[in-house]
Amino acid sequence: MQSITSGAVPVKNLDPRSLAMDTEPSYRVRRATGTVVQVQAPARDILRVRVAVDGAPFMFAPGQHADVSFNGCVPRQYAMANRPGDPLLEFHVPCTPVAPDGFVATAPCDGALVRLLGPYGIAFRRRHAGEPMLLIAADSGLAAIKSILLSALADAGDDIGPIHLYHGVREACDLYDGDLLANAGGGVVHYVPTVLTPSIERVCRHGSLVQAIESDFPALAGFKVHLAGPRALVEECADTAVRLGAREEDLYAHPFDAPREGIATTPKAGGGGLLRAIFRG
Repeated sequence: MQSITSGAVPVKNLDPRSLAMDTEPSYRVRRATGTVVQVQAPARDILRVRVAVDGAPFMFAPGQHADVSFNGCVPRQYAMANRPGDPLLEFHVPCTPVAPDGFVATAPCDGALVRLLGPYGIAFRRRHAGEPMLLIAADSGLAAIKSILLSALADAGDDIGPIHLYHGVREACDLYDGDLLANAGGGVVHYVPTVLTPSIERVCRHGSLVQAIESDFPALAGFKVHLAGPRALVEECADTAVRLGAREEDLYAHPFDAPREGIATTPKAGGGGLLRAIFRG
């Protein structure tokens, strides 16, 4: 979860402090502690972990993440899935047997001590009144996208453009928060769940996220595009968005380096070089 390369300059070499002021949030990185107050399993191998922070609220910009340690384990980076200012932090934690995060599924999470360091990341949501948004999430990448969506709906009021949210997973049982996403904004949000494996249990789009975007959007000029998920898929979706007319400066990427088999598509040779933002600042 370090960086993605840019077309001309490796993004990992960028210093966020050198960017224009409107690209950097005002929240300082700080340490905090908290307690796990709720653990749910909304999907087959995702845990929703809610944390009450001690002392002052842990402030962040929508789309940012933090280093999080549960019960003294090695810290890992998780995006906040809640709106900034909510009383509880929400994290979406993979718990597959092969994932390094698997300890969370077996540890006694309720009441567990949590240590936080953050927030990090410059691919957060900016306020752009009336402009359309395309939100693309794969697997637990939905956390960052959910925070971006909920904050956009809360901030925009009546001056909000259309929002298209695509959540791609391997099978229908991997989808979660569908009812919330589909009903958010009173019809402003167009929610498209996308699965690679056909299913008759739910109404889902069958195929890859790239195929869905190419099918639904003849052009993406003027869109603000946020992408979160395995690195290869984020790179390919970013290339696709630019090819459809989105400006490079309107792409905000939240990649991570642990793609699940069947989620990330095979990147094209020489592709994945069009991202302006890094996951960790």
